[in-house]
Amino acid sequence: MQRIAEIDKPALRLLRSEIEAALRPLAEKHGIDFGTGRCKYTGANATIEVKISVRDAEGNIRTREAEDYKRLAASCGLKAEWLGAEFTSQGRTLRITGLNPKAVKYPVLARDIADGQGYKFRAEVIKDRMTLGPAVNPFRIPRSG
Repeated sequence: MQRIAEIDKPALRLLRSEIEAALRPLAEKHGIDFGTGRCKYTGANATIEVKISVRDAEGNIRTREAEDYKRLAASCGLKAEWLGAEFTSQGRTLRITGLNPKAVKYPVLARDIADGQGYKFRAEVIKDRMTLGPAVNPFRIPRSG
């Protein structure tokens, strides 16, 4: 086993994945979900946030962001039932995962279905995507002939 002499980004990536793997059996035993959050580090020490979430009746993870979406969607002009819905943006298929009430410009959180990458969106963009379907460019004039 390799000894870590200094805590840096590569070491934290390794530790984070090993911590998540070690917590997986405990999560399965209790029917919950563990995830690592923010990391703060210096060369000699680090703090890694651990998030714990319960699952709903369908087995979906009930994150704080998802709960915030359900509670605050209407105040942003969104529908609560859009949580978990899929939409397309710049050729990617994304799923709405939650809402960050502290983010004024980009409060809606989504994840790419293919790679799990997280993205932030304006509420207006999500409203347009969910009500219009595929993105329509209002400035593009179709050419005839």
